[in-house]
Amino acid sequence: MDRMPIEYRHADVLQNIEFAIVSLYEEDPMLLDLDVFDAIEKLIRDYSHEEQGRGPSRTVLSERADRVFRAAHDVCEWRLGRRIVEASGDGDVASTPIPLSEMLLCLKRIRLSIKRWTGVRGRQGYLSYVRQFIDDPERALEAELGS
Repeated sequence: MDRMPIEYRHADVLQNIEFAIVSLYEEDPMLLDLDVFDAIEKLIRDYSHEEQGRGPSRTVLSERADRVFRAAHDVCEWRLGRRIVEASGDGDVASTPIPLSEMLLCLKRIRLSIKRWTGVRGRQGYLSYVRQFIDDPERALEAELGS
């Protein structure tokens, strides 16, 4: 296994997932870190179950958490190479698939970031933190690894 941190190996995947999350936050400023945490937790459980040959978890999410789950799930499926997305004006876009084990590491990294920034900045700490970096992923990577 590659010893390089997941933030370096798959910064693009992390940015794709977090862009989907931030987009929902911009549409719904009442979204909380807890909603995002619950959605990411369900994704981790579902993909872990998949690795073990089991069905998805039966976790019931709040309406907001479910919206985050669906948006993040769509991105994950795309980055796993299971679906093609339509790009504006350029036709369809396929990504280079990453293994499920790497996707799980990406999701666990996001979960860790949620815990950290919620603890530091409160109920929307993660959302406000990641929002400022979504257009500048290198700055976000430096901030995460430098602190």
